[in-house]
Amino acid sequence: MSGKADNQNLTVQRHLILFVRHFVLQVCQEYLRTLSTLLPPSQLPPGTSLTVIGCGSSALLPFYIRTTGLPYPIFTDPTGNLYESLSFARTLAMGSKKPEYISVPFMETVFRSAGQILSQVGRFGRGGSVSGGDWSRVGGEMLIERAESEPSAFVNRGRKRLGLDDDELGWKAMYVHRMQKTTDHLEVPELRSLLRLEPGRPLRPQTRSGGSSMRKTEGGNRIEVKSRRR
Repeated sequence: MSGKADNQNLTVQRHLILFVRHFVLQVCQEYLRTLSTLLPPSQLPPGTSLTVIGCGSSALLPFYIRTTGLPYPIFTDPTGNLYESLSFARTLAMGSKKPEYISVPFMETVFRSAGQILSQVGRFGRGGSVSGGDWSRVGGEMLIERAESEPSAFVNRGRKRLGLDDDELGWKAMYVHRMQKTTDHLEVPELRSLLRLEPGRPLRPQTRSGGSSMRKTEGGNRIEVKSRRR
């Protein structure tokens, strides 16, 4: 495990967790570079932390931190058990358009990824590229909040919308986005909106376990819409 210290020495009440893909894929590296620029630790709201979780070998974490310039803690789950338990998808399907967080031509990300694979093979042997993670595993984003002694109406609404039970640690999942394509991380402005830094940016529908999504209606309620199960 490896990482860097949080930006604030405060009791954490909200925790934003980003799940990324294979460690040598430039798409997710670009995502974290954009995140580091547009949402640095100094801009996180008080009592909020952000953590990145990957699925590759811990031996690649120093390389990954150096390559992305990530200022946030990062951990990894090479077994993929956490991804499976949270029902993150497996797919190699690409989105129909380049996301905002990729600042270079898409083909350039492909060539850069190939170069990093060859570099890691040279360093670690043939297992080097494999240790970056599962090629088909995609991640997503999750915002959890610490429950109050008497949960607020906001917390209770969030729990019911996601169909989640209380956990013994008192944390509630308030928003879950599971990627359905290899390039559909929440954009950084969407993350900022989720953290109430830019409330004007609309959020895309949440996704339930199994791929169903939820959409906010005009009355403020959430309804389940078409399943996105592969």
